[in-house]
Amino acid sequence: MFDTVQTRVKTTRDSEESKTDERPGVSITPRAVALGFLAIIPGVFWGVYGDVVSQTDLTSTSLMMPPVLILAALLVANQVIGKLKPESKLSQGELLTIYAMLSVSVVLSGMGMLQFLCTTLGAVPYFKTPQNGWEHYLGYVPANVLPKLSAIDGFYKGGEPIPWSAWKMPIILWSGFFLCMLAGSGWTASGLLFQ
Repeated sequence: MFDTVQTRVKTTRDSEESKTDERPGVSITPRAVALGFLAIIPGVFWGVYGDVVSQTDLTSTSLMMPPVLILAALLVANQVIGKLKPESKLSQGELLTIYAMLSVSVVLSGMGMLQFLCTTLGAVPYFKTPQNGWEHYLGYVPANVLPKLSAIDGFYKGGEPIPWSAWKMPIILWSGFFLCMLAGSGWTASGLLFQ
């Protein structure tokens, strides 16, 4: 009798697992990426609002509040969807992909990344002097990842409109770099990068 109960429990567990994750090993799906990008919008807004407006450190801890709470909301919604339409339920891997995308995007937009990137891109060219020798370091930096010196001068002195043409190439290159980091987070979360 005990063997029959164990067999029934094991069979029930196996059928439940196959319902929730029909495609084992597939974590990066189009719907996970689409939901990840949709979740990035409130996550980044919430993180930047916390850092800049309300002066709370939502993004400077190891478990950042915006991604964790958005993931919690997704878990609750996923359970409700699972009850109503089980075939539409997100798998654990898809939820992990969404969380990884959220975490990377909130870090990139949070304290210590983009807020410092804009100011540090021009710091070495603008503040270089013969005494500090920073000119030497500029030889190792590709010219197109930094804005032109005329744009940097106005950035630090203020009172001038933003010369977007001087910032166009650095914005494109750094955006590409951050998009690669964002895509890479999904690869590392699913294990594809380190196999």
